[in-house]
Amino acid sequence: GVAALGTAIYAAFKNTEQLTEEQKRYNEASDRALKSEGARIAGLQILIEKIKKGGLTQAEKTKTLEDYNTNLGDTLGKYATYQKLEAALIANGPKYIQYLQNKAKADAAYGMLVEEYQKKLTAERTKASEFTGFSILGIFFDDESTHKENKDKALQRIDSDINSISSLYDKAKGEADKLQNELNITPGGTKIDK
Repeated sequence: GVAALGTAIYAAFKNTEQLTEEQKRYNEASDRALKSEGARIAGLQILIEKIKKGGLTQAEKTKTLEDYNTNLGDTLGKYATYQKLEAALIANGPKYIQYLQNKAKADAAYGMLVEEYQKKLTAERTKASEFTGFSILGIFFDDESTHKENKDKALQRIDSDINSISSLYDKAKGEADKLQNELNITPGGTKIDK
């Protein structure tokens, strides 16, 4: 009982330590996406359920359309009538949610990519002597070749992170773009055209 639970918890914890850098970056992008767009995604899910449930008065339908156009219209496109909004969300609700999730993840990955490029620029401009040495068994190694080696390793790590994040961005952006085209979403517009 308790021993098995302890073993399971330890195994789960150990597995989280063994995540690849790519998995850690994916998780970080997902966390950032949830923080930035989680409320809007949840709001859309609630709206879809409310529309599917039906039974709204005309005043509630008008308010729902206004709220949608205000909160999501610039991202997903605005609707001229409640009936058009209702039809679109019933037919493609899960795809709209997936689009928002992919877009948020792509935006988060882009932000992470900018941060990594800033780190790289800083590291490239930093003198090698600022990448201090290291200690083995109490003996401190701190010479010019160690500094250069440490700087090179730091730049390699940053380049690896850039590649990993860039791949994540490309994937999320590609999936969002595909859904954007499929759903005929024209984000950023203020006109009501659907």
